Amino acid sequence: MSKPDDHQARLRAQYVLQVRKGLPAYNEPRIATGLPDNAQLLCGYEFTGSDALADAQAYLFDLLRPACPHKWPTRFEAALEAAYRSPSIGTFRVLARSAELALARDEGPDRRDPLLRETATVVDAVGLRATIYAAALGCARSKATCAVHAMQIWTNDTEYGTPSPETWGAILSMLAWMQGARWDAPRPGDPVEPGLLRHNDLIECRYEARKAIRLAGVVLDAIDAGPVEEGEIGVPYVSKPTSGLSLDELRHLERVSEDRGEIRDTGPEPDPDPVPKPPGLVVVEPPAGGPPKKRSHDADPWTEAKAVIGVRTPLVQPPEDLPALRDALAAEFPQAEAIVDRALRPLAGQETTRLPRLLLVGPPGCGKTRLARRLGEGLGLAPSLHPAAGTSDGMFGGTPRGWSSAKFCAPFKDLVSAGIANPMIIVDEVEKAGSSRHNGALHDVLLGMLEVESSSRYRDPFLEHAVDLSRINWCFTANSLQGIPQPLLDRLVVVHVPEPGPEHLDALAPQLLDAARAELGLDEAWVPALDPVELDALRTAWSGGSLRRLRRLVDGVLAAREQSAPRQ
Repeated sequence: MSKPDDHQARLRAQYVLQVRKGLPAYNEPRIATGLPDNAQLLCGYEFTGSDALADAQAYLFDLLRPACPHKWPTRFEAALEAAYRSPSIGTFRVLARSAELALARDEGPDRRDPLLRETATVVDAVGLRATIYAAALGCARSKATCAVHAMQIWTNDTEYGTPSPETWGAILSMLAWMQGARWDAPRPGDPVEPGLLRHNDLIECRYEARKAIRLAGVVLDAIDAGPVEEGEIGVPYVSKPTSGLSLDELRHLERVSEDRGEIRDTGPEPDPDPVPKPPGLVVVEPPAGGPPKKRSHDADPWTEAKAVIGVRTPLVQPPEDLPALRDALAAEFPQAEAIVDRALRPLAGQETTRLPRLLLVGPPGCGKTRLARRLGEGLGLAPSLHPAAGTSDGMFGGTPRGWSSAKFCAPFKDLVSAGIANPMIIVDEVEKAGSSRHNGALHDVLLGMLEVESSSRYRDPFLEHAVDLSRINWCFTANSLQGIPQPLLDRLVVVHVPEPGPEHLDALAPQLLDAARAELGLDEAWVPALDPVELDALRTAWSGGSLRRLRRLVDGVLAAREQSAPRQ
């Protein structure tokens, strides 16, 4: 193989340098000034308030106001009003279809309903906007359409070498929509998730982008090298697929023949059965001069955290049998099957477990906290629960070592205790945290920990050094959104957890009976399964709602058994 072109290598290095200089624009959430336009949404910009429904209300209101300069076709205007009054996948798809029909009538040979050119342009834009809204609400067909539009944007980028932040956002948006289009549209009654283009969803697609570039690079490099010539020995067999190797590794493995028939080896033979290094993250980089000396009367945080200082702390990987975990959780929480899919779906293409930052909102007793804990346990993330109710200070963020109550920030402490770099932190009832800032506030502390840039170098006040919290998996629960600051909501994916209904009784009652057995220290021989008569009694007394109430009814059934048991 010929040597790489030095000029091309230097040119590529310049392109990479240009991207690095403007890296925050590629990493941070993209917020438009005012209402974002269609091109911005296709390039990964946030909706207004990170809420597709709020964005739609503002967008459609401007089109329906009396001062709007455009005269709409009758059917199109009716579709506009319907989408404004009752925003949903159905009304948005009808609006997109009405825009197509209005343009078709305008462009036909007889032009039955001619439009002004300016109005036709706006109608076309409204049709695309309606498709984007339907995609954000979960319509698989609309997601596929949006993926095509996003692809058109980044393939039309005429700048060679250095992709703009908009181009990079369009690539990630395309991948996010393509991934979402693989799944069916939500059923009636499923929770609405108006945030497909949120920053966290785009971050989840970076792995797919990296994988696509790596695979394409391998194939294109082979095409550039040409077919194997006569007498060329080629590349030796490697136990792992070559698609998983970098270009440098492929070149390192290549063995070619010389004119005199000898074999030139470009490097040492690879291990025939290499043991891949488990993924990890250096959470704390050791100071250049070594850890500071312990101060008198102070605790020594460097000794407490020595297990993660300067070493690669493991990152938990998704389980091999992800469908089995999905089925188990869906069986345990039948009322939240769609939420289980929303949480686990992005893990299918990830190298390490990185969940969306979910905010589970639902009435008391619907199973939010248990769902979060069981999700973390099933993924091996060592979940820890932090009640926020009544919290009136910022001690969650740690306290300086000069105080008698000095301690690490809660996420770093849990990380050290769990021995993994991506444990799950569950903040329970986050809406009930105090709002006073006299001694700091929990909500303010969380903002810095959830921000992409600041979380990777969060300065722990006890350690007095930067720690990397960027891979922490967060999950929040709340009974309502009231009391949660908007900046915090903007960083989370809000998911509404429905109450279980009577149709879920047959699945839930045995689980609650198992919990009762565990508390009593008895097995099935002493506490048999519920019989049909007992189940009918539960159906009569419980018509859905709180699981706590259902548990009390199950305990009542057990008490009734004790009373009816024959006395010896």
